[in-house]
Amino acid sequence: MSFNAGDTVQLKSGGEVMTIEEIDEIVQFVFGLIISKLKD
Repeated sequence: MSFNAGDTVQLKSGGEVMTIEEIDEIVQFVFGLIISKLKD
């Protein structure tokens, strides 16, 4: 599953609509946590 910058795809969860930018921020945050755990 890949997103392009111009995508207007929106995921609905719990009535909330998330934009690609918000999803990307969450993904980067989660990856940051995983990477920091792996470095320990």
